[in-house]
Amino acid sequence: GAGTSGRMGALDAAEIPPTFGLPADRVQAVIAGGARALLRAVEGAEDDAEAARWELRERELGSSDVVLAISASGETPFALGSFDIAHEVGARRIALTCNPVSSLAEAAEIAIAPVVGPEVIAGSTRMKGGLAQKMVLHLLSTSVMVRLGRIEGNLMTNMIPASAKLRERGARIVMELGGVDAATAADLFESADGNVAQAVELARRRA
Repeated sequence: GAGTSGRMGALDAAEIPPTFGLPADRVQAVIAGGARALLRAVEGAEDDAEAARWELRERELGSSDVVLAISASGETPFALGSFDIAHEVGARRIALTCNPVSSLAEAAEIAIAPVVGPEVIAGSTRMKGGLAQKMVLHLLSTSVMVRLGRIEGNLMTNMIPASAKLRERGARIVMELGGVDAATAADLFESADGNVAQAVELARRRA
């Protein structure tokens, strides 16, 4: 995506590896203007459809991949360009747009089009449009991770425990799912090198 839409997509993509333990190359963000556009607007980048096509070719987009193109208007050339290459290689095409009758929605195999109504400031899609995109992205990515078995119940059994807070959470998950006391959970968590799912399995074998 481009602008706010691209940033919403990048934010969701960035959170998936640490939260669900999925390799970073499985969910990749492509934003018009490149990484610098995450911090500062790169005006005009959204009009470059060829840049999207080039970026996805460089990442070796293939028929087993899915392209989720995000555009509030559904008419952003950069987003539409991503569908061109997706169609060419046989990748699946999902559109997230606030305009159900847009070019992007029509080009998609699946179109997700939340109805947000007029923006408080006309044309400023970083407001209601951006918020709706963020909500849909969270719902979509979380649902996919559930289907892939990356959580158990409502617990993040595949998270990457990269901080003290997350290591404590990991041990608590082992205690809850494994049915062991806090000290045992901490020992198992450490012996599994911080792998929550493995530590839970070790705890269950003890039961």
